[in-house]
Amino acid sequence: EFRQQDCHTNRGGCRKSRRVPGEFDQASKLESGRHIEKSATMLCFKGLFRECETGPRGVEMMRWNIGRRQQNGGFTLIEIMVVVVIIGMLAAIVAPNVMRQLDRATITRAKTDIRTIDSALKMFRTEHYRYPTEEEGLAILTGVAPALSELDQKDVSQLLESLPVDPWKRTYLYRYPGDHGNYDVYTLGADGKEGGEDEIDADIGNWNLDQ
Repeated sequence: EFRQQDCHTNRGGCRKSRRVPGEFDQASKLESGRHIEKSATMLCFKGLFRECETGPRGVEMMRWNIGRRQQNGGFTLIEIMVVVVIIGMLAAIVAPNVMRQLDRATITRAKTDIRTIDSALKMFRTEHYRYPTEEEGLAILTGVAPALSELDQKDVSQLLESLPVDPWKRTYLYRYPGDHGNYDVYTLGADGKEGGEDEIDADIGNWNLDQ
């Protein structure tokens, strides 16, 4: 690079001198230094850097926050506690709804089984002009005539492949004559006791399938 360092008469002309490498205008140098220092100070003040160190030439040297968490290793106790609290709140909101849906699905399955047995009982009546006695029970719907039955084995048709069990692994109960109609087919619910206050504990029978 060249700049006009001096121009003096030399046999009637001006000559240009070559700029010496590394030579700076002192005023520009000072102004540039102040500008860099001011900018660095503002960056540190705004929190963009965690540490600011004074380097050789009076210019503030900065180190980024990046990688600092990896060096420190893991999360803080407060961060972990916040995550645990959030998970607990979500569980408190979601868990009851999930359990409610599972209970309803269980009740729906029990009602479907009872409807299937109810249809088989109606078909039995169509064939034999009566409903099974309590001694014959629901087993006769599978085509097996008990010893106490007045029907011959050859006269009993298979209306069900097998007797279903309720969602709580208990056999469905049959009562003839019934308290709610000609016959009752029912399950005692989750608690296995007659009655029951909660929906999942209440008795489910062919008399309340539409409730």
